[in-house]
Amino acid sequence: MSALGLLLVFTLLIAVNLARGKRPECHCFGQLSSAPVGWGSVVRNIVLIAAAVVITVAGPAHPGLSMVAWATGLSTPEVLGLAAGVVVVALVGGQTWMFVHVLRQNGRLLLRLDALEAALAGAGLQVGPAVGLPAAGAQRGLPRGVPNRERERIGLTKK
Repeated sequence: MSALGLLLVFTLLIAVNLARGKRPECHCFGQLSSAPVGWGSVVRNIVLIAAAVVITVAGPAHPGLSMVAWATGLSTPEVLGLAAGVVVVALVGGQTWMFVHVLRQNGRLLLRLDALEAALAGAGLQVGPAVGLPAAGAQRGLPRGVPNRERERIGLTKK
């Protein structure tokens, strides 16, 4: 009953904000979606309120259909199959979550590398794929005769 009241107040506040022309960001489903509230949010909440009213009016004397009543009639192999299916779904979900986060991290690393290359290019250093590999027999590192203070500045030797 208190959840129904809370949902009513929440829906009323959304409607008041919309009537005043305000559309604050709604993180109703966490990080899955983020959008300004709209009249669709009010309609969704009204449907949820109607379902809550039906359940409240019916009361505990008429519990209605159970979502898991069918599970009591399962045989042992069926229960094991169901458990295996739940484990597989959980593993696939976990791997998908990890894959998405690794892709996001990769994107952040690429942005940081782009910024680093831009900073190096701004400092007059040639960077990026145009640099390529040194030719065969080419000398690596700084040429001979570079003063030690220059080597220290770029971190090749200690002071």
